[in-house]
Amino acid sequence: MPVTSAPFALFCLVDIPNEKINTILTLASKGAGDFDLFLISSSKYDDLPHGESAFGLGTQPPISSSFSSPFTNKSISSVTSFMLSLPQDVNLDRRHFVVLDETTKASIDDTAEGGGEGPKVTLCRIGMEKEEGYEIEGEELSTVPSGAKVAASTLGGLRQGTWGELLMGEQYRRALEDQQRKKKEREEAE
Repeated sequence: MPVTSAPFALFCLVDIPNEKINTILTLASKGAGDFDLFLISSSKYDDLPHGESAFGLGTQPPISSSFSSPFTNKSISSVTSFMLSLPQDVNLDRRHFVVLDETTKASIDDTAEGGGEGPKVTLCRIGMEKEEGYEIEGEELSTVPSGAKVAASTLGGLRQGTWGELLMGEQYRRALEDQQRKKKEREEAE
């Protein structure tokens, strides 16, 4: 099946060794189906994919050994501003992107062996769905953690309402963790 969607931008906000970025790109491409990640290697819009031929042209590992992210030590909100300012002819998904951040760095040695999803990445969405239809509006940023192996396919497979389900699932997971932590604290205090 040919790729029909623009690639999702991949931003590196922390210092991660290039060979680990290659691992993340490889895992993402294995689990992505028809969806690609495009590693942002420049803060210049001219260096991004343009025109219809850019559809499906994600970054293929290995990346250059000289790669250095222009977004290292930047915030997700600066990435959001960058995405909101994309020129019309840039072919990247404008509402969804992936971030390598401190969570990624902390899980960088996680593997995808035995059904694992590899290092954690952060899926990001700008805007929320309108009540009717799949149209997205607004500039509100929401994020959900994901394994690298399923990041692109998760974003590419979004249907109406599924981002909200992802958010609710993450909130539920955090609430359970909080509840377990409090229970453990109570038990330790007794």
